[in-house]
Formats: sequence, structure tokens, C-alpha cells
Amino acid sequence: DADVLSSLSLEPLRGGKKTSSSVLNKWYEFERTLRLALRELRVAKLKWDDVDISYEDHSKVLSSYNEKHIASEAFSMEDPLQAELFLDKKRFEFLNNIKSGDAFSSDSLFAYAIMLLLIIREKNFSKEKGVEEYKNLYSSILGDKQ
Repeated sequence: DADVLSSLSLEPLRGGKKTSSSVLNKWYEFERTLRLALRELRVAKLKWDDVDISYEDHSKVLSSYNEKHIASEAFSMEDPLQAELFLDKKRFEFLNNIKSGDAFSSDSLFAYAIMLLLIIREKNFSKEKGVEEYKNLYSSILGDKQ
């Protein structure tokens, strides 16, 4: 459990790798599907024809109503900071729903640790930095695609 705990990340594991924790496997699957849904929305909005979305990834998004709905709602928000806070709220809800009833189990500890990582990430949000980074990123994306 110490090895699993020390390697926790908000980023889904690559290549469909699994952990020894059912809670973490569910978390990584949820997060991966949510990110895929957000990617599909961005690709459609920005009309990127050259972005390959695999059949497997597209099927995963289509079959995941919850993640697709969350992504759509966040994507429709004008303020990127509010969208991120909304996504984190939904992430917390998901983790609360899947964690073990035993507060001292490894799975509950892992869910709690992911929540702490989300809180730490949120504490680093800065509206000014976010707006600046958003503008830089957006102009670099548009520059690359035009």
C-alpha cells in the first residue's frame, strides 16, 4: 500500500494499467474518460480535423453518460476557473461515492489522498495567472492550427 500511495497522481495511468486498488482503478477510469470527453468537445469546437480520436476512446466517451454530461456542463461555462472548480466538485463527488465504508481501509485512504491532491491543486489556482496562461495557450493553439 505504501508503494501505491507514494505513486498516486491526478493523472490517469497510461496504457490502461491497473493498480492493486479497486477504488484507484475506478478513479483513474473516471478521470481518463472525463478527460477524453473534454478533448472531444475541444476538438469539435476548434474544428481540428487532424486530431485522431480512436474508436476505443470515442466508444468509451459515448458509453459514459456521467462523464460526458459533466464535461459538457463544464465546457459550457464561460469562466475557465469556475469550470475547473466545477470539475473538481464532481471529482470529489465521484470519490465519495466509490470509497469504502470502512474509513480506515486502504481504499478509503487512497480516495482521501486523491482528494488531498485535488485540494492542493486548487490552492495553487490564481485567477490572474490562469487568465494569462489561458490567453497564451489559446493563442499558441490558434497559431498552430491556422
